[in-house]
Amino acid sequence: MPHHSSLGLGPASCQRCRHHVTLESSTLVCRRFPPSVSIIAVPQRSIAGDMLVPQPFSTWPTVPADANCGEFSPAFGIAQ
Repeated sequence: MPHHSSLGLGPASCQRCRHHVTLESSTLVCRRFPPSVSIIAVPQRSIAGDMLVPQPFSTWPTVPADANCGEFSPAFGIAQ
């Protein structure tokens, strides 16, 4: 894992990156890039019968706290 000693920082990690957001469940998500859009099939009842309807949704990737993707940018106020 790369060190950012020239900046006075410890090892680069998602938890120390300015692009991460910690959710209520203590899950980290990376917001370096826009969220990914996916399509899922959602069951829906209609007069014609049960059917699956395409439904778009977007998510940011969840990341382990000690991971590093190479886009590391130190969070403001992080010092070793």
